[in-house]
Amino acid sequence: MEQPICPCPFIMPYFPAEEARELCCSAASLVISKLFHAIFIFIFSVVGATLGAMVGAFVGAKTKIGWLHGASVGAIRGSFFSIKLFEFSLIVCSSDDMATSYFFQPV
Repeated sequence: MEQPICPCPFIMPYFPAEEARELCCSAASLVISKLFHAIFIFIFSVVGATLGAMVGAFVGAKTKIGWLHGASVGAIRGSFFSIKLFEFSLIVCSSDDMATSYFFQPV
């Protein structure tokens, strides 16, 4: 027989310890997964912004728009592109669709 968390049933309703443990583990798992998702999005946006700024500055220097304008536009576009690429890769990897199995064939 499972023991309730609170020995007084009229103060706190009967709540088994196993259900409380599952609730805490699922909440902790959710927080950890959201934290890793935020860290990866930050890393992808910084890398995309850096590469976009370098390419934009180079293109801006070669054309008449200027390297500063090219770098700023490239940084914004690069970060958006890398974030969307990361989100798309998460969707593809978590999908159970048969069309994605073409890309992930075992060796």
